[in-house]
Amino acid sequence: MSTANGDGSIVNATIYGHVISVQRAGQGKQPQVQLAFDRIVTPDGRSQYISGTVQSMQENQKSNAKREILGTLVGLVAGNYIGKHIGTDMGGLVGAGGGYLYAKNYKENVVVPQGSSVSIMVTPARQQQTQ
Repeated sequence: MSTANGDGSIVNATIYGHVISVQRAGQGKQPQVQLAFDRIVTPDGRSQYISGTVQSMQENQKSNAKREILGTLVGLVAGNYIGKHIGTDMGGLVGAGGGYLYAKNYKENVVVPQGSSVSIMVTPARQQQTQ
């Protein structure tokens, strides 16, 4: 395959592949998407089987700020209530901190929009030889 800009990269090519696995985000779990690449078609129409590794990918992830604020407020109220019943004024502060940390540890899913830019380190797929 020839390069379009002389530095070893192929630009404006179409890469075909599929999703191998998806891990949803959650409490303490980062979202993950595993991709497999099958072939590349260059702008001049040539096609080659490939394998590769994602180097970077355009993705969108929702903010977790609302969940963190809500977690802090719920923790504050619950901690204050429990603190008053056990005879301490520190319950609200401890509860607010705990609520914030719990919410902060909750991860949001990512979305990879159609047509996103993806940078891939590509290696030509090995041809299987028949005997």
